[in-house]
Amino acid sequence: LEAPRRSPGGGRCVPLGVAPPVRASVPGTFAVQWWAVNVETIWSRLTRAVSVLLVVAAVLLVNVSYLPLVRENERLRQEELRLADQIKKQDDLLRQKQAAIDALRNDPGTIERLAREKLGLAKPGETVIHFEAATNPLPESAPPPR
Repeated sequence: LEAPRRSPGGGRCVPLGVAPPVRASVPGTFAVQWWAVNVETIWSRLTRAVSVLLVVAAVLLVNVSYLPLVRENERLRQEELRLADQIKKQDDLLRQKQAAIDALRNDPGTIERLAREKLGLAKPGETVIHFEAATNPLPESAPPPR
């Protein structure tokens, strides 16, 4: 007798309709048990292929359904970074304005400088000279005055 071959799945491969002998409870005899035969048929292969395809389809369905959420999450992260940068800039501006306010409240030299620059004020006895920007600048081709 030839030893039964093994299938790739670990079961025995036997011709269709032939069962390998299985030892019976009585020593020296064999009984045929059809349910003990592991025969790989086209249906078992198809069932395995369909199962694999269903798993792949389920994974793809999950990916497709969550893709818009992933994109929305990325967009919100970019907006969060942009807003954090804007907050940092506004905080810097606030510190500058607060420093200017503190200088105006506590430093008389700052008040005097702003009064001279913005309002054109001067102390008694001082002469104020204002310089105005030239309204007709010299053409570039003209030689500079000597």
